[in-house]
Amino acid sequence: MSPTRCAGWLGSCLHAAVLMQLFLGASSLYEDQAGVNDWFVENVGRVKSAIFPPDSQKKRLFFSSDKNFVGAMESRSGNIIWRHDLAQNEAIDFIGQSGRNLVSISGGGRRVRAWNSADGVLLWDASLARMGGATEASDFDVLSVLDVNGDTMDDVLVLAGKEVHMRDGEIGKELWKWKTEAAGVSLLALVAREDKTVTVVGTSAGASGGGTHGVQILRLNLRDGTLPGSESAKTLTPDGGRGAWCSQSVMAGSIAVVCLDEEEGKLHVFHVDSKRSVTVDARQLLPSSVAGKPMTLKHAGGAAAVILAAGDHAVAVKVSKELKLDAVHTFAGVGAGPVSGNVDRNGDGVVVQASLGSGAAAAAG
Repeated sequence: MSPTRCAGWLGSCLHAAVLMQLFLGASSLYEDQAGVNDWFVENVGRVKSAIFPPDSQKKRLFFSSDKNFVGAMESRSGNIIWRHDLAQNEAIDFIGQSGRNLVSISGGGRRVRAWNSADGVLLWDASLARMGGATEASDFDVLSVLDVNGDTMDDVLVLAGKEVHMRDGEIGKELWKWKTEAAGVSLLALVAREDKTVTVVGTSAGASGGGTHGVQILRLNLRDGTLPGSESAKTLTPDGGRGAWCSQSVMAGSIAVVCLDEEEGKLHVFHVDSKRSVTVDARQLLPSSVAGKPMTLKHAGGAAAVILAAGDHAVAVKVSKELKLDAVHTFAGVGAGPVSGNVDRNGDGVVVQASLGSGAAAAAG
């Protein structure tokens, strides 16, 4: 389906290409077994983000659009399962899964809602104080955690801008709030731990205020949002101690932070748990035809992967626990459009969504 055909429609034209790449699991399909599905979805607008549930048996995806729709659709046919239209002035900033629920953040980080992911029933709707600096999807995150307040229900952590909120999973009531007071620090993601703490990942700006100088890692107690003992934030820099000076930094699932040093043409990769790092030549991951063009870096939702784009090509790059980077698929003619992804219970698969005319393209592996 060509971009010109898509551009004439009022709705969203989606091209869903299923790319089954051999990652680790024995049940994975090979690339020559891939199937391609084209479908057209009316009256949802242009898809901004899409995520697949971790359970690969559920053939659906959750989406948000520029028309302020949030909903679920069948990934094979594009049939709408459920959808909700938010207020006209309430653009959707982020969608993410928290246990069995879908959580949306909207209105520039002003509102957070929890939806039953199966049928779209609104479970709760809460207000957040306006978050300074929260402007992109990478400024938001959600994480389901085991019961904190003793009501036997899982609770939810919400990251927005410079703040982390613990919310009651059943009614959305705020249990505690933590805010970074460090100048020049931007929060990226929440990473679950098994010791009743959560790792908060962020980046620190360079001395001139531009780009990323280092990666910030700290832990918070799930019970009350305090730092354990006398622990303080740790700043990670590439091996050798020099600041990274990256223009863009994103999470690769819960494994690592990847930052792009455009000037040097390098990717710096920091392991969240071990704190070690590696540096690779970003141009070697791109097709030779675009290797000299300006690069951009995008996150891939919950997948342990990132999207490296240059010119009209986007490359899905898998990040292993050993910090090995592997270019698993290249999308031609899509550029640096919105991207998203997730992994199934076996740890396999990546989903990529990129703009295609006035619609979108998706690939799953």
